[in-house]
Amino acid sequence: MGPAIIVTAFASLLWVGNQKNVPYVYVIWIVGAVMAHLTVRGFCSGSSISFHLAVLGYSLVPLIPLCFVILVYNPSITASTLIQCACVLWSSLAAIRSYYMILHPLVEHRSRNKLLLLMPVVLLFEMYIIALVPMRRWQINHGEPVKMMSL
Repeated sequence: MGPAIIVTAFASLLWVGNQKNVPYVYVIWIVGAVMAHLTVRGFCSGSSISFHLAVLGYSLVPLIPLCFVILVYNPSITASTLIQCACVLWSSLAAIRSYYMILHPLVEHRSRNKLLLLMPVVLLFEMYIIALVPMRRWQINHGEPVKMMSL
């Protein structure tokens, strides 16, 4: 339940910015979890898709303030790029560290180096997700100021 709330919070911030590709957040999240599961299941029997959904879902936490800052303050393209790079690194390190802490005791000693196979999967997941965040003024609400829904 917790990772789904985090992914929904990120998707709702994209929706507030009037992005059209909000459902892709869920597709990328599920495909990333399946890819991580297929990568690990050969050498770790304690792996499940729900476990990978949780780890990758919680790794989106740094992206929520990023999306909020970009939507509200609309920084320059250079500042947005630096913020995005920092958030991708932070999110990726959080996910990889979580995988290492949880899966390391479950994996046989001779297969522990195989956990490094998760690094490209996690980095690709974070890069695909971060690509959905609008960075230019014309991408946010078609250049109009962001307005909350009015009744």
